[in-house]
Order: sequence, then structure tokens, then C-alpha cells
Amino acid sequence: MSLVVLKRIYLGKQTTFASGTPVEIVDFSNGATIRDEFYVKVTKKSPKQIQGYRAKLIFSGNGSAPLELSGADQIKAWVAEKPGRIGYIDSSDADASIKVLLSID
Repeated sequence: MSLVVLKRIYLGKQTTFASGTPVEIVDFSNGATIRDEFYVKVTKKSPKQIQGYRAKLIFSGNGSAPLELSGADQIKAWVAEKPGRIGYIDSSDADASIKVLLSID
């Protein structure tokens, strides 16, 4: 997966993979440092900008807020349950239960 595709997915601009499989995303809980770092690196938007952007999508009926989970183990379990689910975790938390699609420094 490219950074451009990941950005499109997390901004709600792309809802399926190239294969046609629907994408479901998960976020860390609001205020989590890893969440803020992820959005700055991937979308180049601050937490406040992302919050405003998502509010517009939801209000206009063009999107919904992603599921929020509080830890890497929860995110890994959720992602592993069903094809098409993606999330982000610290690289030190990656293991054989998930497939790493992209590593962001």
C-alpha cells in the first residue's frame, strides 16, 4: 500500500481496495499520541484539522467516524477478524497476527 492510498482511505476518499474489497478503518482513541502522530505523518493535518474534516463528512452524510480502540492488541485483534480491515500501530507491536501493509517512519 502506498502512502497516497493510505491517506485517501483515512480521509474517506477511498472506500475500497483496488480489488474491490470494502475498506474498514480503526483509530486509536481520541487524544492518543500515536493517533496524532499518524495523522500528521499521513495526512499532513493536525488533530484539530482532522476532527473538523471528519465532522464535515459526517454532517454532510458523506462519511462516518471510524471505530476507536484504546490499544494495539485490540486493534490487531479487530483487523485480524475480517479481510478489508486496516489500522495502525507502533512497529514494535507488529506480530504474525497481522500483515504490515506500510511502515511509516
